[in-house]
Amino acid sequence: MHPSRRQPRRRTYVASFVALMTVLFAAAAHADWPQFRGPERNGSAAPQQILQSWPDDGPRELWRRSFGAGFSSVASVGDRLYTQGAEDDKEYVFCLDAKTGKTLWKTPLGTRFEGQFGDGPRATPNVDGDTVFAVSSDLQLAALAIADGKPKWQRDLQKDFGAQRPRFGYSPSPLIDGDVMLLEVGGTDDTAVVAFDKKTGEVRWNALEGFAGSSSPIVVELGGKKQYVFNRLAGFATIGVTPEGEVLWSHPCGEDTIVMPQFLPPDRFFVSSATRGKGGILFRVTAKDGEFTTEELWTNKRFRTHFNNAVVVGPHLYGFDNSTLRCVDAETGETQWSERGFGKGSLIACGENLVILGDQGTLALALASPDEYLELGRVQAMEGRSWTSPTLASGRIIVRDLDEMVAYDVRATGDSGRVTARPDTAGETGTGTVASADLELDAILAGYAKARGGLDAWRAIESLELRGTFSAFSESGDFHMVRHRPDLYRFEYTALGNPDKRGRDREGAWWVYHLFQITIPSRVAMPQYKVQLEREAMFEPPLLAPAEHGIEVAKIGAGNVDGTPTLDLEVTYPNGSTETWMLDARTFLEVAIDQQIADFSQAREPMNQRTFFSDFRRIDGGIVIPFQRNMEFGARLEEIVVSEANANPEGVTPPSLVMPAAPTEDDSSGKSDDNGDEDGGEGDDEDGRDD
Repeated sequence: MHPSRRQPRRRTYVASFVALMTVLFAAAAHADWPQFRGPERNGSAAPQQILQSWPDDGPRELWRRSFGAGFSSVASVGDRLYTQGAEDDKEYVFCLDAKTGKTLWKTPLGTRFEGQFGDGPRATPNVDGDTVFAVSSDLQLAALAIADGKPKWQRDLQKDFGAQRPRFGYSPSPLIDGDVMLLEVGGTDDTAVVAFDKKTGEVRWNALEGFAGSSSPIVVELGGKKQYVFNRLAGFATIGVTPEGEVLWSHPCGEDTIVMPQFLPPDRFFVSSATRGKGGILFRVTAKDGEFTTEELWTNKRFRTHFNNAVVVGPHLYGFDNSTLRCVDAETGETQWSERGFGKGSLIACGENLVILGDQGTLALALASPDEYLELGRVQAMEGRSWTSPTLASGRIIVRDLDEMVAYDVRATGDSGRVTARPDTAGETGTGTVASADLELDAILAGYAKARGGLDAWRAIESLELRGTFSAFSESGDFHMVRHRPDLYRFEYTALGNPDKRGRDREGAWWVYHLFQITIPSRVAMPQYKVQLEREAMFEPPLLAPAEHGIEVAKIGAGNVDGTPTLDLEVTYPNGSTETWMLDARTFLEVAIDQQIADFSQAREPMNQRTFFSDFRRIDGGIVIPFQRNMEFGARLEEIVVSEANANPEGVTPPSLVMPAAPTEDDSSGKSDDNGDEDGGEGDDEDGRDD
């Protein structure tokens, strides 16, 4: 198991949930998953009897195979699977034997998309009768015979409609409704949305203007009218469209909405954006005298589903707020519980169960309980970037990453379908007396200093060295960090396959940051990033002796972070920047810190970063440090897990922490725009996949 992944959490389940989960679903002969997000396009599997708990080593593995690159999820009908992947310079539609994983046929469809976050197709095939409908990342649309993969008809959406391939490849998955197939094509001359005759590929109708986004449409019955619902980036709105292409209603959504609309019958929709906008939004559509109006019911900036959708189970929504799994009351928008450790994961539902896939291949089964996160099993399915949501059909879970595909047998027989109580091996956390919010600031700071080992212990240390695992963009690699008094610093790590580094020497901050095309060591000139790196380089925790460093601290009051009671403080630095510190009211250790940062690869304005701290340990020298930090900002996640910490190591001196010399002209492999140009790097859509 990857060192950054937690071990399973196991609890003794209360009797009410045990009684609830002993009710088994009626097993269907073939509980299919024929399209993106399942039979109803909402992330919920067809009723089927599945295991309600897994053995310690996970469910039985049926097969595992290497597979072409791509983020397409898997459609399952009968004993066949349908998906897309890239091999060599082409993208293909694949048909696989569900029992063995062997390829039955494959049909080329478009050229291979190469992207910073992963190559290959993004959309998911839709299987309807004897035909599978698929679209490539470069907008090649085809209807293929399920028997042998031979094309029945094909359309080039770029050539036929003037559509342009989105920056991260075309992602929307086809929607079949009766005898038409719908897509947001993004063409010109009123061909943004097109309804095709599914048998011939001829255009039935077309409507609207604007480019295609990443979201796939759904079909609903609302106000007595069938309508197709799209999240459109062209106009930043969720819209309802009649079967003839007339817009019935429109409601604003975020500028970076990628996920599909989530329908909560009879008249509500959940939509979400991760970087810009209100986060999660629930709104109602009302029909009266043939007219439709919308009403926003709630917003939640801590439920920002990014490129993987939430699911609805009963009166609750379950989904990932960036990298934190949350349960939210669909009526009020209030968070019921939160669980970290899966990264930017995905999930689907089957009855009262959640099937969760972490972004680095951790697969888990949990109970969809609004009371707390209740895990029923876990297995490390894969190790690579796993941004594609699972498929559950006919008692089989199929998952994939950029390199391979795995199938598990989760069919239940006899007593195997019942919930069995598991002992709590993790133990309770956060026990102890909760400090009063009336506690004086000096007492809070004294409690914090003691919890971090004391000021004297910190002052006895001249340098500190940390090694461990750094994760970003759902990939992990080794890091090496060194610090020396007063505030000298170097942090070396790997991101997106590139050796990045940043630091501060006596002349100021410097970096190598490939996302901004800064490929040689360069001084940081942009004020926004310079402030961030200067803060990152601080040797001592700012709350140890704030006055000595010109730092002002003020009490805010009592708070709460994901169920942990906190004492919240406002910290103001000499340069005017501020942070909100949330200290555990039982231990006085930091739970989280909020700060404003710049990341022009996502947004053109400052954004909030929340850093979570956990696993505090005492190291040689007596100081206490967090061995795990999770930084969430916009749609991004970075995680640092320390495996080795040394106080006053040999060789860490001020001369060893200077900015590395730039390579000579002969050995330089690239140029640097040493200011960190705000046009550098990729945009805010880190998805590069289905929705």
